[in-house]
Formats: sequence, C-alpha cells, structure tokens
Amino acid sequence: MRLASYTSGDRAQVGIVHADQTVSALGDLLGSAAPTDMVEVITAWAELAPRLPGTRSGGSESVDALDVQGRWLPPVPRPSKMLGVALNNKTLAALAVMPSAHPALFCYPPSALIGHRQPVELRIDYGLTHPEPELGVVIGKRVKDIDAADALDAVFGYTIVDDITSPTLKAGDTVVIPRSQASGLDGASSSGAAAPIGFEHGDLQLTYHARSKGTDTFAPCGPWIVTADELGAPNDLAVSLTIDGELCTEDNTGNLMFSAAEVVAHASTYFTLHPGDILHIGSAARGKYRLRELDYQARNGAERTIQIEGIGALTNPIRRTT
Repeated sequence: MRLASYTSGDRAQVGIVHADQTVSALGDLLGSAAPTDMVEVITAWAELAPRLPGTRSGGSESVDALDVQGRWLPPVPRPSKMLGVALNNKTLAALAVMPSAHPALFCYPPSALIGHRQPVELRIDYGLTHPEPELGVVIGKRVKDIDAADALDAVFGYTIVDDITSPTLKAGDTVVIPRSQASGLDGASSSGAAAPIGFEHGDLQLTYHARSKGTDTFAPCGPWIVTADELGAPNDLAVSLTIDGELCTEDNTGNLMFSAAEVVAHASTYFTLHPGDILHIGSAARGKYRLRELDYQARNGAERTIQIEGIGALTNPIRRTT
C-alpha cells in the first residue's frame, strides 16, 4: 500500500495512492475520525489496516493534480528524529583510509524536510551543494536495543530521500587540532606510545554536520511511503538519479556496506526509535558522475528525479534564491 501526506484546501491529509494514480483521503474511507497525521496513522496501523479496502481505484484526487498544484507534503511531516548514515556505500567506503566498522550515524532537524515537487532552495553562500539519493526507512513502532535479525519487524515502510549535502558549509564547520596539541585538550601526552583518543590517525579533524546536512529544504522526501509488506526485502533495489532527464547515478541498495536491518539495529542501541522516525541509510554513488560533480548551484531551474525500484520517483526543482 502507498500512503501519502498532502494538502486539501488548508488542511493536511493522509491518503492512499491507488494503482490508477488517484488518491483517496483516509477520511473518505474511514470517516471523519480518521487521522490526518502520518505518525498517528502509523501508530494506529494495526487497527486501521483491516478497515481499509484492498484493491481500489477512482479516488477523489489525482496524482497529476497534486503534482501540478504542488500539494505534496513530506510523507512524515514531523518525525521525532531523522538519522542518516555516512559513507554507507562500498564505492565511497573504498576511498576511506579506515572505513567505519559500524554505521556512522548523524542526525538533523525535521525542518529540513520538503515534499515531492517542492523546490530545493539554495543561497549562493551555500557553495558546492550536491545530491545523495537514498532509501528512507520509516519506523513503525517504538523500539530500543533491537537485534538486526528482528529489526525489519520494526519497519513500517520505505520512501525516497535526497540527503542534500554542502561540502562548502561542512568545510566551514570543520576544526583541525594537530596531534602535537593533544595535551591541550585532556592533558594526554602527544608523544606517548598510544595516541590520545581521537588522534589515532594523526591530527584530529572535527566536522559538524548541522548546516551541511540540515539546512532548510536539504531533505526532500517522498512522494509517499510504500508499506513494508508490499515492498518486501529492501536489500536489492535499483536506485537512479536524473537531472533534466540525464541519467547521472545508477546504483543498487545491495551495494550498501550496512543493510537496512543493521542500520536500524545499530541506531536503536543509542536512540529510542519512534513511529514515523526516518532513517536514510546510504547514498547511491555509482554512475556517470561523482556526486560532487552534480553541483546544484550550477543547475538553477533544473529538475532532479530520484527513482527507487518498487517505490516510485521523487522529483524536486532546484531554485537559487540569491
């Protein structure tokens, strides 16, 4: 089943997207008491799902109309948290001197979210800003310390995320401390046999990702959620990215270093995951261009589309605001 969030008049709605590309609001199917927020829908899904029709067509809205009118919202407009995984692709990890032995997590604010067809807005001072096409995992229940073998049982469904990244902002939020100055941090000797924590590989480089990952509009997401029972296993899905119709990236979730289950399990060790939380689990990286060559700053007015097998296509225009 495909579930989407969108606006109808001045109200937010949750609807089912049918095979004929029409949309039925849950209120039309379940009555006025139906939830209009995706987190509420996910939380109550065990009770709601049996009341929903199976195959249906002829919804009151059309996907085309929502596209043209720009009425799509992020599938989960207000998750309690969003988590990403750095360098979780074999192509990218191969560049590292010492790849991480576990999913390297980062988090950023839900205010970065935008929906399908909503514009990515760039200021010139963001500098180099590029896409990262990723599978998004939507959590279905409260979970903590779950094993990888059971982790997919906690997944409600899957969506598409563009984990937009600005290396320019990242560089501006990076501090380098030479190993020779390690004693200034914690009194540890910089000449001892064992390197101080953080200096094992030489100088300590501290990079903070809040701006480079979490700036407004840097997390396009959608167009909908495909429920886990419909998509099936998420570990062999084709992922592509096109800009104005040119195929730029072509990869597969099978090339991720850590699987969806491993990412969910690792995240749950440190964070209590709640219904509607979004974990996007690693960028597609293979294709005609390196990700940094796809600078959005040079593509003002272009349309970027990410397609993931079994889910659909997420399209957003690129707009420079200054």
